[in-house]
Amino acid sequence: MKLNYQTLGAVFSVLLIASCSGISTPDNITQSPGPTEEITTDRTPKPSEETLITPSQIGSVRLGMTFGELKQQYPQATYRVTPLPDIPVAIAFTQSNEDLFYFVTNAPLSNELPPDNAAIELILTNHSRYSTASGIKPGSSLAEATQAYGDVNLYFSPDAEYAEFQQHPETADAVMGFWVQGQQGQAAGEYQWINKQAAHCESAPSGYCETTTFDPNAKIAFISIANKTEIAN
Repeated sequence: MKLNYQTLGAVFSVLLIASCSGISTPDNITQSPGPTEEITTDRTPKPSEETLITPSQIGSVRLGMTFGELKQQYPQATYRVTPLPDIPVAIAFTQSNEDLFYFVTNAPLSNELPPDNAAIELILTNHSRYSTASGIKPGSSLAEATQAYGDVNLYFSPDAEYAEFQQHPETADAVMGFWVQGQQGQAAGEYQWINKQAAHCESAPSGYCETTTFDPNAKIAFISIANKTEIAN
């Protein structure tokens, strides 16, 4: 199985396309290009190796490792199948009674745990212990994220809302994704709705409602990583 979930794969394709084009800045929000993933701000301590998010790794868990390798590395962890926004079946990694991250493998979708030889194709976390080299983590505000990564486009689907930054963290082989969440059940972005329930907008060149105008206090909900080759298939 490849990562061809209807919305998730399409949105990541949007991210790959959007990263090649310029993104305009809303007049009412001041944003400035931020540092690359190799640079941290003076105010933000660099994450440890166990808590760092890169485009190909979250902590010591890397894309491409097998479920068996993960279990061998973390023998005290427990695992369960769970749905996530825009992802029907994911595996939760739980340690010390906390869900630290989630992952999807190349095994067929099932309500059972994957076999040990299944390879991890997608990893995501909503735990604030993990952060990028620029100090962005689940719970960071969109204002903070734009300071780190520059201007942003937001994309809306009925199940999740995503951010694509001008300096989006990626390598030649892998890319990060950012799930965002507005305040009090509201969208993080300001969209020109035709039909909000159906996620139809006046302008949706990517096929999704999109905007560059947003609530700066909206939060990063999840940070994900995936291989570009898996996204494209």
